[in-house]
Amino acid sequence: MIFKIKPKDFNPRFDIVSIFYERDGKFLLLHRLDNKPQGNMWGVPAGKVENGESLEEAMLRGLRLEDILYYGRATLLTIHHITTKYMMAGSAV
Repeated sequence: MIFKIKPKDFNPRFDIVSIFYERDGKFLLLHRLDNKPQGNMWGVPAGKVENGESLEEAMLRGLRLEDILYYGRATLLTIHHITTKYMMAGSAV
């Protein structure tokens, strides 16, 4: 389930960021290794937010880890926050 407003009873185990990086009209997609979850698939750079880290810091760290952001500045255009609950065996994950 996807919510635009976080439910009151929702207590996430972790937060993630996904980065939609556009340059010269092209969007960046990364190819996941075969041995990783969702292996051999393409997706946007993404990762967990570390304790004490803001969403912006997590996004910039993700770009640096993927060797995308070498020099200069990236312009943050917008942040959208959604809450997702995955239901497995009758309980939220």
